[in-house]
Amino acid sequence: MELARVSRGKPEPDVKVEGAWGKATANIDVSADRCLAYFWHHMNYESNSGFEKKNGGLLKMQVEMPGSHSMFAAMSFKVPFPGIDNRVFASRWAWRREKTGDFVAGFTPKGLNEAVERVMVQDSRTAGCTRGTFQGFWRFSPTATNVCRATLVFQTKVGGSVPAMAMNWGLKSALSSMEDLRDNYERRGETVDAELRGEFPQPPPRSSLNDEQTRVAQSCLALEVGSDTAEWTPLNTDPFVPIWANYDPPRKDGERRIAIGKAVCDVDCPAKEALAWWFMETGRELTSIKKEQGDLAVLELSRRNAHDYVWVTIKRLPFPLRPRESVGRYMCFEDTNRDLALVCAPCADAVADYGTKISTVRADVRGVARFSPILGERCRLTVTFRVDIVGNVPAVFVNSKISASLGDAKILREKVGRDDEIDNVNRDELAGIIERRQEVYSDVENAVVDRVRDQLGGIPDSSFEKIESPDHLVHMEGFYAGGKNGTPRASTVLDEDICVCAAKAFITTARSKVQEFYNNGGLERDVQTHNDHSFTGQQVRDFKIPTFSPREFVSRVVWRWESETVLLVVTEGCLDGKYPIRPGIVRGSAVTLEKFERLDPVGEIPQTRITWTQQPDMSGLVPSRAVRGTAVSQMMYVSKIRKFFDKSPAINAANNLRVVTMLLNHDESYKEEEEEILRAGVERFDLFRGSNAKVKKAESSDPSVKNEIAFNEGDPLRWGRSETLVRATKEEILAYLWDTTARCRWGPTDMERTVLQSDSAHHFIGYQCKQGKHTGVLNMAPREGVSVGVWMKIEEDTLVLVGNPTEHRDRPILGRRRSSIGQEKEELAPVRAKMPTATSIKEIKPGVCRVVYVNQTDVGGRVPVAVMNRTLLRNLALTTKIREHFLALIGLPDWDKEVGEAVGGVLVTKTDAEKHHRKGETREGARVRAIMENHKGLKELGETYEWVEDLLVRILENKLRLAGKSSTKLCNMTSQQARVIGGGLASGIAGNMTGQAAVDEWILRYPAMGELDQEFIWFRPMIDTIAESHLGSVGWGKKLRLYTGAGLSMLDLITDLYMIYFYATTGQQKTALSLAIMVSVCLGVQIAIVCMDLRKSPRLVVLREILLVLSGVKPGIDAMRVASKIELEHATLESLTSLTIAKGVEIATEAIPGTVLQLAALLRADTIRGQALASVAVSALTTGFTAAMTAFDWDVNPSKRRITPAFYGFVPDSATPRALTFLCMVATSALLLLARGASTALLSTLGPRPVFVYFAGDMGLYFLYRALRGDLWHWVDFEGAASVIETVLARFFCKVVASFTGCLILRLPGEVGGIYFTLDMAVALVTPLVAVQMYLREVPEEDRALDEAAAWAGAGALMGAWFSSFSLLLLLMKPEYRWGFVSLQTGKDYVITRFTENNTDAAKSTIFEYNKKCWREIRDEVRDWCLTNWEHWEDEQPAWFNDKFKRSVDRDMVPADLHSEGVSGPSSSAVWSALQGSGRGARGGAVAPTISPENHQGC
Repeated sequence: MELARVSRGKPEPDVKVEGAWGKATANIDVSADRCLAYFWHHMNYESNSGFEKKNGGLLKMQVEMPGSHSMFAAMSFKVPFPGIDNRVFASRWAWRREKTGDFVAGFTPKGLNEAVERVMVQDSRTAGCTRGTFQGFWRFSPTATNVCRATLVFQTKVGGSVPAMAMNWGLKSALSSMEDLRDNYERRGETVDAELRGEFPQPPPRSSLNDEQTRVAQSCLALEVGSDTAEWTPLNTDPFVPIWANYDPPRKDGERRIAIGKAVCDVDCPAKEALAWWFMETGRELTSIKKEQGDLAVLELSRRNAHDYVWVTIKRLPFPLRPRESVGRYMCFEDTNRDLALVCAPCADAVADYGTKISTVRADVRGVARFSPILGERCRLTVTFRVDIVGNVPAVFVNSKISASLGDAKILREKVGRDDEIDNVNRDELAGIIERRQEVYSDVENAVVDRVRDQLGGIPDSSFEKIESPDHLVHMEGFYAGGKNGTPRASTVLDEDICVCAAKAFITTARSKVQEFYNNGGLERDVQTHNDHSFTGQQVRDFKIPTFSPREFVSRVVWRWESETVLLVVTEGCLDGKYPIRPGIVRGSAVTLEKFERLDPVGEIPQTRITWTQQPDMSGLVPSRAVRGTAVSQMMYVSKIRKFFDKSPAINAANNLRVVTMLLNHDESYKEEEEEILRAGVERFDLFRGSNAKVKKAESSDPSVKNEIAFNEGDPLRWGRSETLVRATKEEILAYLWDTTARCRWGPTDMERTVLQSDSAHHFIGYQCKQGKHTGVLNMAPREGVSVGVWMKIEEDTLVLVGNPTEHRDRPILGRRRSSIGQEKEELAPVRAKMPTATSIKEIKPGVCRVVYVNQTDVGGRVPVAVMNRTLLRNLALTTKIREHFLALIGLPDWDKEVGEAVGGVLVTKTDAEKHHRKGETREGARVRAIMENHKGLKELGETYEWVEDLLVRILENKLRLAGKSSTKLCNMTSQQARVIGGGLASGIAGNMTGQAAVDEWILRYPAMGELDQEFIWFRPMIDTIAESHLGSVGWGKKLRLYTGAGLSMLDLITDLYMIYFYATTGQQKTALSLAIMVSVCLGVQIAIVCMDLRKSPRLVVLREILLVLSGVKPGIDAMRVASKIELEHATLESLTSLTIAKGVEIATEAIPGTVLQLAALLRADTIRGQALASVAVSALTTGFTAAMTAFDWDVNPSKRRITPAFYGFVPDSATPRALTFLCMVATSALLLLARGASTALLSTLGPRPVFVYFAGDMGLYFLYRALRGDLWHWVDFEGAASVIETVLARFFCKVVASFTGCLILRLPGEVGGIYFTLDMAVALVTPLVAVQMYLREVPEEDRALDEAAAWAGAGALMGAWFSSFSLLLLLMKPEYRWGFVSLQTGKDYVITRFTENNTDAAKSTIFEYNKKCWREIRDEVRDWCLTNWEHWEDEQPAWFNDKFKRSVDRDMVPADLHSEGVSGPSSSAVWSALQGSGRGARGGAVAPTISPENHQGC
């Protein structure tokens, strides 16, 4: 049987060990014969790889005996205990198939042949191994076609004399093979459960039960007796699963009054399938659900037959109540009335062994579930249960759990429910009736329709006032006259046939509508159906407003055709004797007119216009303003219908295809004025061409979009330029821009979009009007614009679209204000705006285009120029909109890394949906829901994994919390687990320097995310983009790094300044002066490095960075830049390198000398003060933390691990070992600093000469070593004298930091080097001993600050602690990285391999980050690589191919025709050549042969 153990309050699957025998059982998601084959043929690649990973190169062999069911096997295992030999086992295997269908495979150490024995003795892979034995058997029992029950019984003898811990290891290691088997074949739980239910045998009739089973059944069925006459109290308002309680009086005096619960619901599946679902209490689905609800265990204890078994659950109760253990017996049968019944009886004598001690109280659970077949492959479920949790618990608390105990009924209904399918069938059936038009109407029905039509349809359109709509495709307005509640009206176009739309509106008994009614405050409802075209409905709603009584509405609803194309659905309040007015409930009324008009179809998609008008009357003392305030929410009903039938993607695709076809077939000539428009428009690209000093970069909300602004002489308005890559063909993009009236071009602020004139396929005049702004004192009128658009193909792969402001007779410029007829207030007339534009579309590879958009914005009116220039940046967002539009059309199979990054950018961008989030929904939830509705790929992902939305919402919420645990595999992920995993990313972001490192840790922590990462190439880039956005934009993300980095630096600086003051005031002026010089040198060196790094930057930038150095916050600012991916323009060093150098300089010039000076002062002091000790401790810990954090950040950086996997990646991937590794690194660095510092301080008591000789010899030997190996130049890419200075400083400081802190990042060949780093650590072990010996020998006893015993004890303690922490660090790090400590590779070779051993251009491009002197040997190879690929890079524009990279490349490595700097977009000369080359009257499809490549650089 399956057992469980409790670990930290949570049960986990495990095995039970009894002496030398072990047993494990599990359900395996594959057939029994395949399970046998899995173990029988274990010499496969997958099994061998796993064995080698665990046991290295030890023996594993298999010898099959031909013509039999036997084989011989031998394997060696690595023992993970020091001092204990590895073990080797050999056995003979045999299998057979039993009559029951089970497969049994036994194994024994007896009967081995000579060949196996010879191998066991002679094979080198068994050398040093001790012989062990094992015996036992496997049994695989089929439970379904592709599911079986596996049982392993096993005895092992590891041999030799070993402790009990090793014995238990051997047994548990063998039994872990059951977990390997389960994990290897694990499938989705729902799929497995469905297979088991499909093969569930028909329950036996009740008459076939034996006497014992009959007694059990009768005791449970007794709960149903009298249930029809009992007084049941309703406990909920769920319309589909109502629950009641029957509070029977106690049977005995003093007995608690425990209620009986009852639930009834209709289930959309046959009775047998529903019974099978309920019977499988320990099935995958129910087990997962119950564990999410907090249950500690759900196990099967024993099984008598297929219809009779015993199970146990442990439910957690609120503190201080102990968990309740429920042991129940399930038995099912067919009752005498053809119902299927399942009874549950308590098993008082059953004992559950969990493998550990759990303090529980046994609860009493009994009841019956009855499944009665009804029409349509459905059944009615009636559940009657009595649950007593026992103990000193009040009956009130026990009875409050009735609804929870009957919750399985609701779960069953939801799991097998077909609500949408049934609603669609009923809707289509009514739509057919409506289409036939054979209904006969009574006089009363006709009168109702006529009254409502005349009352609401007769209001003039001019009387309505426009209302801002949350859905820009739904037009909302209201008529408010005479102080009444008003008449809201909403209209839109539905993408469905008029009959289907009317049926959707008419049917109020649809399950979705019933559920929505009760979710939104509904209390009760009823419907009296008169015929197919009318009914009377009653509803009672509670609006959850204090002192506001519930409202009851009784209405007559009728639909009727008005004409061939118009159909009305009307609602009018009525009086009905069945629904009398009741006290406490106010009777309201509402008159509603829904007008449906059939429109011309778009392609094959029918179109229907709906106009919804209502006059509500809430009755009672309700202010009219309050009723009007709900108008928008009421009109959102129209938006819901629109979204339900929405086929915008198909319509947009059809329109886009129509325009694309028109463009491809374009064969019209261009007029002279059209040529002038094109020429003038394309000249706008020239503003951003070359080295125009007036061109500046501008911010962009999308990192993949590049924005710039420029000034033209004599024009106060700026020009803007935006560039991005779009995944679409050039014709599709032009079609998107050309069809300005398409749905996808409408936005929330659009009031009107129309085409005024279309002279040809390449020339049109369009009109657009946008809403004004009315907030506070700002009362800005709407803006309108009339533009002429002309496009042209100027090259085979390039299209240009130009827009110029113009005027048109159909849209004259109106006055300052105009009055709306019938309105009480004046409306601001639109102000004419002007926005000249030019757009270049170049296809750089099939399906990918570069779009360059240039425009200028003049919003007109009296708006200041500064405001207009800011508006320009918002208008540049058109490129982002284009990119996101086509991104949303990419299906999941076509996603790649670039799409993943783009989708991540979309997810972190705020949307308008957040302003109208649903009740109880977060803003991030509304954003994800809206995006998934519109993105094809995300929608497909959500259909594959239903929990994706919950995962993304939690990731985007980014709330800092403790990371939860989840080891669930991807196939069995649930929404609850997805929320746990999604919430775990925030803690990773808080603990890592970069978003990529945080995502890497997150993926390694959760196996399901690792599976996603392996399955989808786009998954990690998408999450990386989100994490980087959080790291750069979320307040605590930036502040944590800023405050931590700046705080540590300033803390160390403050303690040093305090000690300077302390020593100066206590008569130790020399020490104070030395510390002051040390701080000054630290700041001076940092300033020098800043000046060298920013030598090409403006002086103000250099001055700012110098001030940051002097203030002590430079490391914190650098940390924030690394977190936000901010790189200083014209800087030689990247932010991470600059941060590391700044920390290294602080350590080498401030922390290390400061520690040495203070330790030396302590040795000379008469008394040891607490301030001095505290300062030393702060310096040591700060230095240790800084050194460890530096090494940690570099090592866990995913890009470093990807490009240089041989050196980066030693930090373990699991969370706990990773944290322990970091702590060991901190301890190692701090202890080494104290040991080395104490040694230096002891030497300083002998005079300056020993210290000088020690450091000069150590440093001289190091420089000599690097010079002899030809590896003197440092890798940082400086030139001239700066390179010499940087090399000397870098080599000196790296050696000092490595010697005093042991920072592991310095073991890299480009720094100290592996072998020299190790030798330096060996010297660290000897130095304190030598220093103590010299101190004791040279310093007289009476002058010593330390006596001999204290000196040796201190040195021994420091070195012992350091050696222990360093040894533990070596054990914790990944074994394959330990060789780096003895590496002989030079820094020059390391740099060269970055280019020669990497296959991707992105990795090769990093060669230019290194000093050119380090790779001069391969310079010709690098040059050929650049010349060969440069043009390709210009077209592709990869992320690394930026301005910094281009500046770092030598001139001879760039193609000669690309030396002059340029930007994407055609030049005016190119268009002129295109026009002249083909002459006036050129065809749109013609390509001018005179266009030169120079004119299209980067387009």
